[in-house]
Amino acid sequence: MNKFSKTKARRLFRSRKRQVSDITESASQQIDRHVFRRLTSFADVGRFMVAWLLLLVVLIAGVVYQTRGLSEYYLSTQSVPGGLVSEGIIGTYTNPNPIFASSTIDLSVSRLLFNSILTYDDKGALVNDLAETVTRSDDGLKYTVTLRKGTLWHDGRELSSADIIYTYKAIQNPDTKSPYNISWQGVKIEAPDEYTVTFTLPSALNSFPLSLTNGIVPEHILSKLTYSELRSSEFNVRPIGTGPFQFSKVVRIDDFESVTKRQRIEMVRNDAYFKGRPSLDAFVIYALSSEDDLREYLASKQIDSAIFNSSPDFTGVTDTYTVTPVPLLAGAYLFFNTSKAPFDNVEFRRAIASAIDTSDIVSTLGFPVQKIDSPLLPVHTGYDRAIVQTGYDITASSALLDKLGWVRPDSNSIRVKEGVSLEMTITTLEGSDFSRVAVEIQDRLKSELGVKVNIVAKRPADMQPTLLQHSYEVLLYGITLGVDPDVYGYWHSSQAIADRFNLSLYKSDVADRSLEAGRTRPDVSLRSAKYKPFLEAWKNDVPAIGLYQPPIFFVGQTKIFNFQPTRLNSTADRFYNVHNWQIQTAKKPIIPED
Repeated sequence: MNKFSKTKARRLFRSRKRQVSDITESASQQIDRHVFRRLTSFADVGRFMVAWLLLLVVLIAGVVYQTRGLSEYYLSTQSVPGGLVSEGIIGTYTNPNPIFASSTIDLSVSRLLFNSILTYDDKGALVNDLAETVTRSDDGLKYTVTLRKGTLWHDGRELSSADIIYTYKAIQNPDTKSPYNISWQGVKIEAPDEYTVTFTLPSALNSFPLSLTNGIVPEHILSKLTYSELRSSEFNVRPIGTGPFQFSKVVRIDDFESVTKRQRIEMVRNDAYFKGRPSLDAFVIYALSSEDDLREYLASKQIDSAIFNSSPDFTGVTDTYTVTPVPLLAGAYLFFNTSKAPFDNVEFRRAIASAIDTSDIVSTLGFPVQKIDSPLLPVHTGYDRAIVQTGYDITASSALLDKLGWVRPDSNSIRVKEGVSLEMTITTLEGSDFSRVAVEIQDRLKSELGVKVNIVAKRPADMQPTLLQHSYEVLLYGITLGVDPDVYGYWHSSQAIADRFNLSLYKSDVADRSLEAGRTRPDVSLRSAKYKPFLEAWKNDVPAIGLYQPPIFFVGQTKIFNFQPTRLNSTADRFYNVHNWQIQTAKKPIIPED
């Protein structure tokens, strides 16, 4: 209660007291007038007994009146420990082991079960998690981590440096086939003692601390296995971590003959959690197949909240939901597969890019977003407003296609070249805002430029192999960028292979040298200077078109107290303070000051 509210309450209290006092005095007068003066035949004792009984009734009524009148001022709704949160996410649950977890669901479950050396806070900044301290040598080649003491695994064993060593050596080993292997090549990992770990890098790498956000797994359980056995280990079915919640069970919602694979992943509170006993009793994640499922489960109150990758549509749903859009440090891009014709021609890519009015297209989303025009975000070191993608110019676009031999017979026709119609296929995520943007691009390229666009919308479960195999012509998708400007993994030619995330298969010697130099410079101004050749090459070569920063939408019908993210690196980072979340409420008295 603020000072104003307390003052108001005290005044009201005194007012109610006066009201009761007035009622009592009035009652006494009425009793004297209508009882004492009229019942003259009563004996004195009888008169007093009747009077006091009547006065007592009036006093009780006054107290009740006072209590009711003040209850709203002296009782406050406050959050209290207990209860469970049930959350719905689109996708298929496969493996929460942090060595392998990569989908939104797997990462979400993994984040609830496991901890990492470093993690992200509510603003997307790195903070200590399992680490007590993290220090870097002056040359940027060595990082020393001191671990918290007394951190316990869910089976009661204490976490030590052996667990850190095992986790990252497992990621390093090619037999493990971890998607995070690329970040650990050439890194030497040692443990001087039980609570200290050192990482020695082959060359300076400013973004290395981001690699310390991988969850840690228990050496005493997994070291019995070979690295090639880890992916199929029983541990992935019944994981043991150090996180705020412990694994309980997975329940398949659909029968085994069903096409869908909806599941319920149940976790219970870890009472020995090193950051303090979680307030929630349990956490349940529903792996669902579509946004229709999310709406259905919200409406039937089977879940308290849901994660939407697009702005949710509750048309026809009567319940009131709280919708919280949270910006992600991510970018939605239109990626050209530069290994496939005609997208292997830079002038063709420039023609398509000039025909897309990104500002106008993203305005159709129906919610505010930050437009992006570079492989870096405006918050990144190295971003340069003078080096951004070419803007909308339909005249220049048409001239380029004409030059390339793609002729448009008339304003209503599709362009042709040597009898072949100009067509392209955009692959994107089913039921997402990406799909809506793809439809806008489809309509505008056809009407303004004479390009036929086909759209292939894939289910979340099918999107991961599509990305890793680069089986698309043009991809409309979002990538996580994070707080550090190191985008080596998305644009360096060494990553233009299967199972890597250079989604455009972009290759440029200039870009490669710039990316290599930029990621090794600790000085901010020097690092910015080193990134400029990459930005210039990206702008000129047009491997992709920047669209906007996509938010994630948290939808709930139950208020979650202490959940207040302002900016996230990824969806799973919403659990940065899950041990403090509360959903239950109780009325608690407020004692006014005199």
